[in-house]
Amino acid sequence: MKRFITIFTAVMLIFSLCFTANAAGDDDIVLSNCDTTLNWSANSQGMDALEGDAANFVEGSGSVGATAINGKLNQIAYIPSAPIDISKYSYMEFDIYFSDITWFTDCGGVMIELTSSGTTDKESNRYMKKVMRHLFENGAIEGKQNWWHFVLVLDDPQGTANGQLDKTRFNFFRFYSVDPISTTPDYTMRIDNVRFTNNPENYVPMVDEKEESSGISNTSSEKATVYVPKRTDKNLELRAELENIVNLGYIAVGVAGVLLVAVIVLFIVKLKKNKS
Repeated sequence: MKRFITIFTAVMLIFSLCFTANAAGDDDIVLSNCDTTLNWSANSQGMDALEGDAANFVEGSGSVGATAINGKLNQIAYIPSAPIDISKYSYMEFDIYFSDITWFTDCGGVMIELTSSGTTDKESNRYMKKVMRHLFENGAIEGKQNWWHFVLVLDDPQGTANGQLDKTRFNFFRFYSVDPISTTPDYTMRIDNVRFTNNPENYVPMVDEKEESSGISNTSSEKATVYVPKRTDKNLELRAELENIVNLGYIAVGVAGVLLVAVIVLFIVKLKKNKS
């Protein structure tokens, strides 16, 4: 019996290691699923503009966003309840919706900012028009009109301000657009499924270019590599998930087979001992 317990324990350890390795591909942390407006705020034309949307979203049951009057959204921001250590992650990903992207060329200032200071313009990593332009051109989400998937490289911002983001205590995220021309129409934006990850959805590196003037003062003029996500077909994603399930099934069958062999061997050994 002791021998059987030893064999059983070893087999289960192997199974556990195999399962853990398979599950490690989903290495991410969700910052906000955006199903509620908890920890979100928005300001447009000096007024509270935060909106929850249970009809227009990518995952879960809702998204959060705002309406930018005359093309100006002072900011939409997320401040977690406590600082988060994201030092083990390399990317930030989220899905974002714009009813009209006229504002993108009309606005003098457009920025996504991550900080560890709990506020703007301090310990700040900044992502400008260059990144967003390529994401708009290449990151459209199939089957979701006016939605785009954004991937930001945490260690490769286009600018920093008053020190860069301390990844061990991230505590502030915002998007904003300012200084539109007088004819810029209102636009509605939504954001969903915000997370940090080491395995972003498929992307390819873009050719590095000099950043255009964005109307925003930066303390760093270093160029950044741009990564463009390419959304995969949902059927392919489903097929991949099914393949993972099948692989786990094979592992389970293999474990059962090993256990059966072990039981048979022990039974034969016991019979031989009884005969002797």
